[in-house]
Amino acid sequence: MHTFQNSKKIGDAGEAALDLFFKERFQIEDVDMTQQKLGWDRIFTHLESGARASVEYKTDTQSHKTRNIFIETWSNKESGKKGWAYTTTAQWLYYYVLGDSEVYIVDVVQLKLYLNNWQKQFQKKGAKNPNYSSEGLLVPIEIFKSVCYEVIKV
Repeated sequence: MHTFQNSKKIGDAGEAALDLFFKERFQIEDVDMTQQKLGWDRIFTHLESGARASVEYKTDTQSHKTRNIFIETWSNKESGKKGWAYTTTAQWLYYYVLGDSEVYIVDVVQLKLYLNNWQKQFQKKGAKNPNYSSEGLLVPIEIFKSVCYEVIKV
């Protein structure tokens, strides 16, 4: 069973590791609460070009074992709250797979274009939390990698 506190601890550690790794390429800014509600975790400004982009981080501890990426489609099924795959407005998803030490960088608009087909194609998996349940798609890593802009070893 997953708990919010445990997931937050893993996410915070992943965010710190990604910030440390990507600071060579980007000026990295924390976001405010309004931006967090939009699904943003950081704003990246490319050090050479000055281009800015909103980024959502995800840290996954199971994909290296299961060889599937968990794409959350329902955050809270009981309340009808959609998952991050539908609600994020970030421009980029940085999906960090611990164990493989890889970051899958995906254009969020592109990712959302795949969701309908993936809903028909791949298994759904629930995750039970103490007070609610979430659900997502299990997308094989190789399929997910094929839609990535870049895969980086960290």
